[in-house]
Amino acid sequence: MAYKDKKQALYAVVSRRLTALEKGGDRGELANIRRYGFDGKAYENYPDELGKPIEGSWETKAIDTAITLYAKTARGNNTQVRGKNSLGKACKMLNSQSALGYLRSAENAYSFKDTVYYLNRLLDMLRTQKNAGSLDYGQLACDLYDMRTPEGKKRVFRRWSMDYYYFTTEKNTQQKENN
Repeated sequence: MAYKDKKQALYAVVSRRLTALEKGGDRGELANIRRYGFDGKAYENYPDELGKPIEGSWETKAIDTAITLYAKTARGNNTQVRGKNSLGKACKMLNSQSALGYLRSAENAYSFKDTVYYLNRLLDMLRTQKNAGSLDYGQLACDLYDMRTPEGKKRVFRRWSMDYYYFTTEKNTQQKENN
């Protein structure tokens, strides 16, 4: 199976489940996901591209973590928490040295569990800030899946760092086109 197909399937699983959670509006369901870090309904229509869901596999870790982080961010939040931003762009919108520190700590974490801990802290900051951008949780699941190898983790954090530092405006883009 092609790596790209696998990532598209991960994206689809997470996006489909979050859409169902947003439409369903079951606060108890979100609370259970936050508490247990697992959402069994995400696996009801599991795509063939991912094979059978195996507990502890990188695919299930990425799906469960992305959905759990969404549930934690959506807690008590009346604003839209799901959007198109990468984690780097969302952190840039926070305009906080603490956000940058958590991003660096997540990058330097030794284990996946530690990385998720720091990402959770970042998302707590996003949840409390009204000016912070909304996050693409499907892409977050793909990024978490990429972290299964040291090279993949470097690639993900490099992209997030570029999104953080090289945030362009529409005005800059128009100036480049005119030159």
